[in-house]
Amino acid sequence: MWENYLIIERLKKIQNQPFPPRPFFWRTMAPQSHEIDYLEEAQGQLCAWEIKSRPNGKARIPQSFLKAYPNAVTKILTPDNFDQFLLD
Repeated sequence: MWENYLIIERLKKIQNQPFPPRPFFWRTMAPQSHEIDYLEEAQGQLCAWEIKSRPNGKARIPQSFLKAYPNAVTKILTPDNFDQFLLD
């Protein structure tokens, strides 16, 4: 529910921007399944967020994503830092 809440609030925020970023999610299927919870592309820059409900939980950006998109900005969202995601 935490992940859904943050994504919906982010989508509501960006829909009123003059040039809103394009939202995506990313997932691989084989041989191992990896995912990124939320991505945005704006002005040629890709930003990726992994969302975790526990501040101390294990969170990492999959190496397969980092290899495929080496210039992407990546961030981990938790209850301790989600405000920057919704207000940025």
